[in-house]
Amino acid sequence: MSTLNKSTAEAVRRKAQDASGKVTKSVMDLAAALWDTYSNDVTVGGEPMPLWAAWGYESWFDYSERELGIHQTTAAAYRRIHEVFEIDVKDGWDRSLSSSYTKMRILCRVVTKANTNTWLRKAAKLSCCELEEQVLQAVGKSRAGAIHSFAASVTKRELAKINEVLADAREGFEEDEERRGKILVRVLEEWQVIFRRKAARAKKAA
Repeated sequence: MSTLNKSTAEAVRRKAQDASGKVTKSVMDLAAALWDTYSNDVTVGGEPMPLWAAWGYESWFDYSERELGIHQTTAAAYRRIHEVFEIDVKDGWDRSLSSSYTKMRILCRVVTKANTNTWLRKAAKLSCCELEEQVLQAVGKSRAGAIHSFAASVTKRELAKINEVLADAREGFEEDEERRGKILVRVLEEWQVIFRRKAARAKKAA
């Protein structure tokens, strides 16, 4: 890692923004292309056949994964984005408000012809997690302070260690809470305090 000066840091920031902007602009194009490969047929031997079948694939998901290198769940999400925004809503939204793949995917659950632009403007001001929480609240699936889950890839040995630490932490904190996520937050907060103190001492010593 390097320590950058202010101007270089701003250049890096602009580069990331530009790259993200280009990806965002391509979201609807890719969604449309994937929809076309899914919804259209081609005549083979006088009979209509799905494009993916004519191309020798067992399913549309097989095609998207093998030929395009796009995981089936991601491909399905792109397909859904096109269906919602270009078929269901169609001309009822301002395309200049188009957002990132993640936000457009989240919005598929809540947008209608009447509210699409409102939600897109809201999405521009929120993080992905904040947007998802608001959408879940809007469809009655969540509430403020709702419990979420997260996954992390660990080895069997690492998992055993995590369980050991959480068990010790529950006893050490005298925590009655059975939810391990809350205990994990306590452990991480303790570590953060220690880390920041060490970092402050090291900076002072330097």
